[in-house]
Amino acid sequence: MYGQMIVTNQANFNPSLKMYTLDRVLNKLETNALPFVNKLEVFIKLSFIPIDVPVEIQIVIKDDNQKDITKSETITQYNPRSNDRISGLDFCVRLTTIFCKTGNHMIELFVDGALISIYPIHVRMVEEIYEQKEIAYEEQTSSFS
Repeated sequence: MYGQMIVTNQANFNPSLKMYTLDRVLNKLETNALPFVNKLEVFIKLSFIPIDVPVEIQIVIKDDNQKDITKSETITQYNPRSNDRISGLDFCVRLTTIFCKTGNHMIELFVDGALISIYPIHVRMVEEIYEQKEIAYEEQTSSFS
């Protein structure tokens, strides 16, 4: 079994086309205050799943100390594909998470209790971004003197 995740601010399913459209793919989150609440949509693609057996899926978000900050409910899914296709499924999980600290966070995908995918996402304060840009600007302008 293989699994992939993409974190986005919005995923839409078109039932007539039987496909998802993802808006902005997220690799970082920016905030001006901690803690902050953020709504994430995690698009999940599983391949080579059991054909006639349900799979139990859960997402866990951990901070940079490996502390669980969010756990989804366990989701039971089945292979919806016809026999002439590779078994698998695509779906989206919406999570509301409270981030209490900056740094690298890991979004982990578990299927039947086994970790099969990790998606990193970085949380940073907006003022950190401006400070880094100011330092880079100062370094750039000082080289012209």
